[in-house]
Amino acid sequence: MESNGTHSHKRKLAAEISSSIDHDQMLRYQELETHVKNILEELQIIKNENRTLKSQIDKLQQQYDQLASQNQKENSEWNQYSHKIHSENSEYDTLVKQFEERCDLVESSNQTLTERLDSCQQTFENQLTNLQQQLNNFGIQDTKSIQQQSVDKEMSSFDENNDGGAIIEEALCTPCESQISLSTDEIQYGLFDICE
Repeated sequence: MESNGTHSHKRKLAAEISSSIDHDQMLRYQELETHVKNILEELQIIKNENRTLKSQIDKLQQQYDQLASQNQKENSEWNQYSHKIHSENSEYDTLVKQFEERCDLVESSNQTLTERLDSCQQTFENQLTNLQQQLNNFGIQDTKSIQQQSVDKEMSSFDENNDGGAIIEEALCTPCESQISLSTDEIQYGLFDICE
């Protein structure tokens, strides 16, 4: 059997061990509590940061929505403007094509008109030449007719005045180039060098 002293020593040792275990557990509990407290503080900081980030995200989302709305409006305006430009370009191309066709038509008409003018001018020149020739011929014939009528009139007057005498005509004297009066017979025989 164990003695009372030995038994008492064991109880004392057990009490010390229990006390030591309780102290260690207390220290561990305090460390764990401190660690949990630090974690909770960090979580609170993270929550605050998340709240701040969420607020910033909400603001960014609002800005994005505004920009999206503006972009949609600008895209709509741009599409309308682009459609208008395309329509105007189509109209411009049509006008340019019509203008080119009209220019070609005008050029063709000008060429045809030039050819007609050249033909008319040539016809006019030919008609003018023919008319001048006819006028010249008419003038010569008319002059001859007038001269013949004048000679016939003078001859008739001379016959009336001379009662069948020698016919006197005026001619130019060859040496002195003065006008002289000669009979028809003398003129016929070439007597042009007899001065008065």
